[in-house]
Amino acid sequence: MLTYKVKFNSSFENTDRVIKEIHTFLTKQCSLSDKQIIFKIDFVLRELLNNAVEHGNKMDFTKNILCILRFSREYLLIRIIDQGEGFTFEGFFNDNPITERKRGISTIAAMGFNLCVKQNRVTAKLCFS
Repeated sequence: MLTYKVKFNSSFENTDRVIKEIHTFLTKQCSLSDKQIIFKIDFVLRELLNNAVEHGNKMDFTKNILCILRFSREYLLIRIIDQGEGFTFEGFFNDNPITERKRGISTIAAMGFNLCVKQNRVTAKLCFS
């Protein structure tokens, strides 16, 4: 199992940088080459990290986000921890893909990720089998 871990100040610019670093980690160190899976991972990372910046840390640059990835041939685990108050799934599922808000959680689940939320910690798991 390979692990990638990064802690960064809460901003969309830092989110972009971290996603690029993770993309390199997955393609180079993990030898992941399936473009559909890479697209799904990039999408989910962007959604979860942007949510941590905007909703969790309320755009406060002094607050941090911790991102941990664990990759094996069987699955990928993404854990995002922010310094916000946390949330529950209630009211966050929206089956309308063209709505402006609250579509991310539903889209992540539709892409095959299992989600778990515990306060300010979101875990997304994608099985490869």
